[in-house]
Amino acid sequence: LTNSITIGRLGKEATASAYVGTLIFTVLQMLITGVESGMTVASSRSWGERDREKIRKITSFGTCVIFSLGIIATVFSLFFPQVFISLFLRGGLSSVAAVYLRLVSVSFPFFCLSGALGVALKSVESPKIAAIASTSAFLINLDLNYVLVFGKIGFPALGIKGSAIATIVARIAELAILLLYVFAIDKK
Repeated sequence: LTNSITIGRLGKEATASAYVGTLIFTVLQMLITGVESGMTVASSRSWGERDREKIRKITSFGTCVIFSLGIIATVFSLFFPQVFISLFLRGGLSSVAAVYLRLVSVSFPFFCLSGALGVALKSVESPKIAAIASTSAFLINLDLNYVLVFGKIGFPALGIKGSAIATIVARIAELAILLLYVFAIDKK
């Protein structure tokens, strides 16, 4: 959402290029939502039974599957962006779209891990931290988009590249918040 709002001010070429990256992200998100749904049902049931070992196994397996999907999407986006782009876009925008897709795809594994951790926390009755991490990522992305896309507070204007960098930083921050909570605060 933040990327679309910010990039929309850069013109049609940037908007169309970011749209392609967003479509690929949406496909990835749909795939991992299926895995996360299964994790939620199985983990919540195990939490009701107070079977923590089963929750660990479910969470570990689901996280591995989700992370693998993120890595696969990243590798293909980094090395074969034109293949993905050709599925969604025809015309002269493919080089700009490839630059954006290559950069933004670095955020995919971080997004996947954050999603898996968020599901695990929700299934053991700790949903607030996932909401806090997600909201923080949104705000970081929004602020960094403004700074990096338009070149504010002494940074150069990076355009669409700045938006991709903002997304990466926001996803890393989101995951860092969740990891800090899971390993330093949460005892479940």
